[in-house]
Amino acid sequence: MTLNLVNFARLKENSGHKLYLSGTMTRAGELLILASSRTDDCALKRYAQRWEIETLFQSLKSRGFNFENTHITKLERLNALTCILVLSFSLAHLVGEWRNEQKPIEILKHGRPQSSLFRYGYDWIREKFLNACVTPKEFATGIVKSLKLGRFENGNLLGVT
Repeated sequence: MTLNLVNFARLKENSGHKLYLSGTMTRAGELLILASSRTDDCALKRYAQRWEIETLFQSLKSRGFNFENTHITKLERLNALTCILVLSFSLAHLVGEWRNEQKPIEILKHGRPQSSLFRYGYDWIREKFLNACVTPKEFATGIVKSLKLGRFENGNLLGVT
């Protein structure tokens, strides 16, 4: 649905609530307009925070871990699985950041990256396991060692490029 300014004014009158527009330019040069009940820049800050959470949820669901396919119904087990998935997301994002420093993500013609940092790291980890370059134990040991050092040694995680 396209909401032009005439329809927006009518929506504002009919709802009984005050609505304000906030806008900014994205990094890709696109105009982002938000409707909010606030007049300050708080709406844009909250949207940015909410977008980070939305990205996490997308990664946990259809763009990575397929969390929605679980048949677990016990709350304690769901909590444990959620913790594991959030830690896995964080690890994949960290690896994606590291890989992006080594080999930057390709920027497509429309100005957006080919993949997110999460997906870049997730795909790299998955490929390493599928091609058996390292065992899961070796991978975990290397991650712990790298995190203890506060960096990835010589820009090379586990000696695997």
